[in-house]
Amino acid sequence: MRSSLLLFGILASLLLNASCFLSEPVVPDGSVIRAPNEWICAVQAGRLRHIPDLPTFDNLGFVATEIIPITNDQFGSIKQGPDMPHLDSRLLRAPDRKIYLMVHGTRRYVPDPATLSNLAVKHAPVDVTDRLLDSLPAGPELPMINSRILQGPDGRMYYIESGLFRYIPDSETLSHLCGNGGALKVSSEFMTSLPVGLPLPHNVTPCGS
Repeated sequence: MRSSLLLFGILASLLLNASCFLSEPVVPDGSVIRAPNEWICAVQAGRLRHIPDLPTFDNLGFVATEIIPITNDQFGSIKQGPDMPHLDSRLLRAPDRKIYLMVHGTRRYVPDPATLSNLAVKHAPVDVTDRLLDSLPAGPELPMINSRILQGPDGRMYYIESGLFRYIPDSETLSHLCGNGGALKVSSEFMTSLPVGLPLPHNVTPCGS
């Protein structure tokens, strides 16, 4: 009888230890993890959201010491959500007070206050450290922009909003827009300086309303 009880105890202990190895701990919401493929992700609402770059990581308020490595099994058990939005079209302010616009993952220096105003970025600049700034690829300086209304070399009209070129579909829409004087005629090279966003809607709210 005693030997049977001893054998039962050993088997129970083995089963308990096996279950510890087989069941992966749940990754709690709010965690920052390093996946087996080296992605850094945030866990939000039960979903993994990839953090695309260091500025985004820092801007979200995370620190490197919070990163938890997880196993393949844990990674596969969590549904993947959309990537965290990166800093494209966001303004960065360096410690020397210079302002940069993020364009396609590169930082581009904003040369003067008029250009900054005409970029019409809604968010205030994000203060960044020299370390963070140096980690970003440097793109060419932005051209000076003296109007939010532009005419491309093909005659098409564009409006600058949130650091994007947005096509103006018709003259009525154009008449509703805020601009400094007339349209600024620009070159093909100029039109590559900012990303192109969605066309403006026909029922855009008139300027000043």
